Amino acid sequence: ALAGALQAAADRDRKAWHRAAATLGRDDEVAWELERSADRAVRRSGLSTAADALERAAELSSRPADVVRRLLAAAHAAWGAGEVDRVQALVDRAMPLADESATLADIQLLRGLCERVVGTTGRAYDILLAGAADAAPHDPGRALAMATIAASVAWGRNDGARVQEAAVRVAHLAAGHADADVAEALAVRSFAAAFGGETTAAVAIADRATAAAERGGGPQE
Repeated sequence: ALAGALQAAADRDRKAWHRAAATLGRDDEVAWELERSADRAVRRSGLSTAADALERAAELSSRPADVVRRLLAAAHAAWGAGEVDRVQALVDRAMPLADESATLADIQLLRGLCERVVGTTGRAYDILLAGAADAAPHDPGRALAMATIAASVAWGRNDGARVQEAAVRVAHLAAGHADADVAEALAVRSFAAAFGGETTAAVAIADRATAAAERGGGPQE
């Protein structure tokens, strides 16, 4: 039974790709079939294959919102497959079509992560912190994550001024949160205090970060 199910899935995937290869222009039905093929590829851990299917599905999509959604899904799959250059190309294609704040934040996060991986950490920091500011009004949790990553980028650069800058943003975004992100926010504040020469404060804040992590996070004082 399992072998039959796997064969049936493989047949559906081949059919979807054959239809895509024979299609000129836009075809939402074929795009949908390719998206389903990508879902199956993800379940098989075939992330690069999933990215292929989603990218082609985006090319076949008639609605801009579907194009952006599928390009971003392809970018996430490519990220999971370790294809950083491809992620950058996909988000560059999605950016001009994106008109929703959540989508733009997702694009900025991926852009920042890619810049970090390829070693352009100054640019990564700028993208992530700007993205955090843009995301804050509608998705403070996403904004907090982006600002925290920006702080870690600055820490890796041994850039005390930027650690301090990010720490201010993180502290503002973390106020009132009651989840594990608060532990990371406290850790950023500890880094900033250490860079500022406030050793005693850094240790005290690090102790609070550890306690927050152990209890799964908690509201900041």
